[in-house]
Amino acid sequence: MTMFLAPYTAIADIDGSPLDAGFLFFGEYGKDPELFPVEVFWDADFTVPAAQPIRTRNGYPVRNGSPTKVYLKTARHSIAIKNRNSAFILMDFFNKGWDASFVTYNSQTQQKINDGFSSISEMLSITKPKDGMRVFVKSYHAGLNKGGGWFIYDSTKSAINDGVVTFNGWVRILNGQDINPYMTGAKGNWDATAQTGDDDTIAFQKCIDYLNTTYSSFRNAGKRVLSILNGSYRVGSLTIPNANGFGFEWNGEGMMTQLWLDPTSSGITVETEYTKFNNIVFNGKLKATYHSVSDPSIPEIFKFKLQSKALDIDTKFTDCEWHWGSNFARISGRGFNWVDGAIGQSTGSLCVISCDSDLVVAGTDDYHQIETAMRHFGVYNTRVDQLGFLFEIVGTHAVKDYINDIKISGNDFIGLNRVIVGLDAGIVNPSLCDNFATGLSAITNVKNITNLQDTGNNWNKLPKDTIDTAVTAIPVLYNASDSVKGLSITGATKASNISNNIILAGQAALAGQVVGAGNVDGIIINGAAFKHFSSGLALANVINNTGTAKNITITGNQLQSDASTRKRWIANPTNPESIVIDNNITIGSGFDNQRLSYTPTIYVDSTANPAGLTIVKSDASYYIKDNFVYVDFLISLSAQPAAGVLSFTLPNITPVVLESLFSGRIAGFGKVTQSYGVTTELSIEVWTTTNMAVLRVHNADFNLSSVTGNLTISGSFRYKFK
Repeated sequence: MTMFLAPYTAIADIDGSPLDAGFLFFGEYGKDPELFPVEVFWDADFTVPAAQPIRTRNGYPVRNGSPTKVYLKTARHSIAIKNRNSAFILMDFFNKGWDASFVTYNSQTQQKINDGFSSISEMLSITKPKDGMRVFVKSYHAGLNKGGGWFIYDSTKSAINDGVVTFNGWVRILNGQDINPYMTGAKGNWDATAQTGDDDTIAFQKCIDYLNTTYSSFRNAGKRVLSILNGSYRVGSLTIPNANGFGFEWNGEGMMTQLWLDPTSSGITVETEYTKFNNIVFNGKLKATYHSVSDPSIPEIFKFKLQSKALDIDTKFTDCEWHWGSNFARISGRGFNWVDGAIGQSTGSLCVISCDSDLVVAGTDDYHQIETAMRHFGVYNTRVDQLGFLFEIVGTHAVKDYINDIKISGNDFIGLNRVIVGLDAGIVNPSLCDNFATGLSAITNVKNITNLQDTGNNWNKLPKDTIDTAVTAIPVLYNASDSVKGLSITGATKASNISNNIILAGQAALAGQVVGAGNVDGIIINGAAFKHFSSGLALANVINNTGTAKNITITGNQLQSDASTRKRWIANPTNPESIVIDNNITIGSGFDNQRLSYTPTIYVDSTANPAGLTIVKSDASYYIKDNFVYVDFLISLSAQPAAGVLSFTLPNITPVVLESLFSGRIAGFGKVTQSYGVTTELSIEVWTTTNMAVLRVHNADFNLSSVTGNLTISGSFRYKFK
C-alpha cells in the first residue's frame, strides 16, 4: 500500500503561512516517528529511498530544492511535523492520512476548502488560484446559505464577471441546476408586515440578462428558465428584452415564492414573445393592503409589448396568484392565458388588452388580418375574490373591434364586478362555460358582441338566494351598446337578481360606451333559469333592443319574478317571421304573453279606418311554427259604415300562396269563434293579393250591411309565410 503527498498540496505553518524549512518525520503506527522511523521513498516503485527528516520549502516536501512526492509502503503510520524553530505543528502516532487542517492549497488550508468559503467575496480573496482548483461556497452573502455552490477556476475567464456563473475566472458548476436569483445576490427577505428587507431587483435583472445572452431561444432548443426559489422578494423595474428571440420561463415554488412589486417602479416589462410563469405569487404593492388613491398599488405588474410592435405576445400564467393590485397585465397584442390560479383583493383588471395605435398587423394568411389577429385569451379554473374586471379592452387600433376567442371556463368568481369591458370594442366568439359568480354587476359592457356562447354558468348578485333591490341587483347581464350578432345562453345556465335586462343592445350601461344601432340577430336562450327577475322596476326585458330584432329563439326557459311590474320578451320585435318564443315557464305576474302582439288595422273595402268607423278594441297575438303564422284576434266596433267588405291587416310577415293548384291568392284559413252583432257563421281567408285577413260568409265576402248594432268578433287563423 502506498501513500503520497502531491506536489501541489501545501503544508501550513503555525501562523497559517506555507511551511518553509520545516521537518517531516514518518514512523511506525502508534510510536514516536523520530525514534521508530519507517522507510520513505521518492518514487512509487520504492526504489529510491528518502532520508528523514524530509525538508519543506514554501509548504511543500522538496528534493534537491524542488517540490516532490513522498511515498510510504503503508498508509497507517505516525507523523511529526516541525517548523524551522523545531516547534511542533503536528504530532500524530495514529495517522491514517493527511489532516486537512495543516494542508494548504494556494494559500488556503485544505480544511477551509473542505468546510467551504462563507461568501462569493471570500472566494474572490483567494490569491493566485490555479487552473482546476475547486472550492465550495456556502452562500452568495455570508451567513444566508443562499446562492452558493461549487466553483472551479479557469484562468482563461479571469476577466469575466457576469455576476451569475462566472466571477473573475471562478466558474459555477451548475450540474443541470437552473439559474436562480440567489446566485446573483438576492436575499429574498422582504417582510411585508414590518416593511423591512432588501431590494432584489438587481439580482433578478442579472439573471434575466444572463439567460437572454447565454442561451438560445426555445425554438432553437435553448433553455431560458429562471428558477425563483422559496423566498419573499422585493422587486422594482425589470425588463425581459427581446435580445435573443423567442421564449422565457419563470418557475417558482407556489405560495413559498412571493414577489412584492415596488409601486413606484415601472413593473416587469416583457419585450419577447412566448413567456411562461409558473407557481409564483405576485403582489401589487409592498404590503398586504388594498389599492387606494392615497396608498396605490403599481399600475400594472406586467407590460407586454414587442419591440417590433407585432402582436405575438403569447404569455401564460399557470398555478400563479395575484393579490393587492390595481391591474395585473397590459397586453399590447394577442395571447394571454391564466390557468389554475387565484386572484384576490385587487381593484382593476386581470388583463388589459391594449390596442395601441402603433401595433403592426403583419401577415397575409387568414389569421393575420385586422378581423382575426387579436385572439387567444383565457382564464381557466381560477378562484377570484374581489376584482374589478377580468378583461378590459382599450386603445384605438382597428383590432379593438375584433377581440377574438376569449375563453372563460371553470372559474369561481366572488366579488368580480364585470367579466369583459370594452367601451368602444367588439368581442368575437367568446365562450363562457361552467363558471360560478356572486357579486356580479354585468358579464359584458362592450360595443358589439358576435357569436357569444354562455353554457352551464351560474351568475348571481348575492351569495344567498335572496331578493335583491333594484339599486344593487344586476341591471344588465349582457350589454352591447351597439349591436349583438349571435348570443346563446344554453346548457342550464342560471342567473339571479337581474333587475332590468338580460340582453341590452343600443344603450350604454357604462359611461363612455359608444352607442350604435341596437340591432339583435341570432339570439338563442334555451333551457336557462332566471330567478328573482325584475326587482320592482317599471319595466324589465329579456331582450331590450333599440334597433331591429331577427332570428330570435326563446324557448324552454324558466323565469321567476317577485315583482308584478311588466316584463317583456323583446322590446322591439321587428322581423317577427324569425322570432320564436315558446314553452317558457313563468312564475309570478307581469310577464307578457309568449306570443308576439300587434294591432290590426281595420279596412272597409279598401279604406283604412274610414269615416263612421269607431274602434273599441283591435288586438291580436301570434306565434310561428314551422312554415306557418298562427294568429288569435279580437276586434270590437261600436260604430261602423252601413255597408262594405270588412278585413284587417296581418302581422308584419308576408303571406305566400298555400296551394297554387287550389288558389292563386289564398295563403291560409281560419274561423270566427265568437261574434256579436251578426247571426251568420263567419270564416277567415288570408289573401296574398292584399296581405289581409278577409271575413267571409260561406263563399262570399262578409258585408257590414248585415250587422245589427255593435260588432265584436274573435277567432283565429293561420297562414303560410314560407
